[in-house]
Amino acid sequence: MSKSILIIIARFSRPLFLCLSASAVGLDASAEVIKPVCPACTGEKENLAGADLRRMNLNGRNLECANMEGANLSRSSLITANLRGATLSKADMGRTQLMGANLECATMTGANLKGAKLQGANLQEVDLTDADLHSANFAGANLSYATLSGADMARSVLSSAKVPYALLKKTKFYRAVAIAANFYGADLEGSEFTRADFSWSNLTQANLSGAIFQGTRYVGVEFNSSPP
Repeated sequence: MSKSILIIIARFSRPLFLCLSASAVGLDASAEVIKPVCPACTGEKENLAGADLRRMNLNGRNLECANMEGANLSRSSLITANLRGATLSKADMGRTQLMGANLECATMTGANLKGAKLQGANLQEVDLTDADLHSANFAGANLSYATLSGADMARSVLSSAKVPYALLKKTKFYRAVAIAANFYGADLEGSEFTRADFSWSNLTQANLSGAIFQGTRYVGVEFNSSPP
């Protein structure tokens, strides 16, 4: 495949399907992505709803299925912590360190993760609907089957992240950097990519209906067919 630079400045009203050479970025677009089985979260679980946990060291802590709704975890450290199935809706996690943490199936609707560090974190099937993810770092994270519709991902980093089959309707990617990310089969309907950099990313079978592209940068991306 010949390398090319496409500066796309357009608004598409019908589904647009992009194809990227998987070998160019080490991604196997045909590889099966297994949907995780979320925990039942029955029985006794830790209740930290509304708790003030600012600047705390919770590295490696087991908080599976914990109720942390509305908790203040800003600037705390939860590196490699287990938050699988936890409830973190409307929690304040601004600038929180979550590198390598397990947030699989966590509910984080409306949460504040502005400037949070989530490199290498497991966020499979997490619900981040309407969350503030401005300047958050998801480099190398696994967001397969995640829900991020309505989230603000302006200036976020998604380089080398796995985001296949994720739901990202009307998500804001203003100036986001998603180099070599895998968005295979993701639903990006109505999302905004103004001045974002998605170079070498895999957007095969992604739904970009109604998406807004203005000054968006793509390096190494080619169309399967002419744009509809």
